Amino acid sequence: MRPLAVLGVVLILCGILAFTYQGAIWVMGREKVAQVGPITVQRERPIAIPVAPIVGGALVVGGAIVLASAGREPHELT
Repeated sequence: MRPLAVLGVVLILCGILAFTYQGAIWVMGREKVAQVGPITVQRERPIAIPVAPIVGGALVVGGAIVLASAGREPHELT
């Protein structure tokens, strides 16, 4: 398989994953909520990083374009 075809398929798969997951969760660490004597209550502080559907669409369209261009034979100039 040609390298451009592989790149096109990878872009399409990444676009489909971007549509299905819609974002990622990043844990920034722990913060202290309360402390009573020697007992400390902490919680993890997650931050959601959204991935817009337009990014998934752009990846799918870009992958389709790369995949279509990979199938063409290069033209020689005479």
